[in-house]
Amino acid sequence: MRKVMIFILLLCLALTISVYAKPKPVNKLLGVKLGDTAAQVKKVLGKPADEGSTFGGSISKGEYGIDYERPGADRYGIVIDLNDGKVVIISVIDPSYKANVQGVKVGTDAKTVRKIFGEPDVKKTNEYTNPYISNTPIVQWKYYKYNLGFDIADGKVDSIYVYDYSVTGR
Repeated sequence: MRKVMIFILLLCLALTISVYAKPKPVNKLLGVKLGDTAAQVKKVLGKPADEGSTFGGSISKGEYGIDYERPGADRYGIVIDLNDGKVVIISVIDPSYKANVQGVKVGTDAKTVRKIFGEPDVKKTNEYTNPYISNTPIVQWKYYKYNLGFDIADGKVDSIYVYDYSVTGR
């Protein structure tokens, strides 16, 4: 009986700590880390669908992009931007890739993002849409201290971005 009580107390303590745990800065998504080389990205994600162009267009010096898509998809699902040979943006657009950032996935309710990360540092409305989720204009939320960005459409996470803001700017 004593062992059961100790187990229950430890379980309650662990749950309490996890509920009040603060989010941490992110530098990795789907096994790809900020600072990885193109060769490291390909080792983790395999052969890309396309190489050479960049998705975000926010990087000018030494820019390079690696794009991945599901077979039969009409749009890239993962986009990796590199600058001077190093990963500076990891983008996941397609929910089938199951990217997860501290409990947030493509399709997660925006309220959940706020509960975990708080109010974003920047909210910017963009004119493009993500056909995997919605055809509504997207609002980009940026969280500088967590190296994160989320596109929000129809109240849900539309895309997840891990940024090296020191290179890409804010």
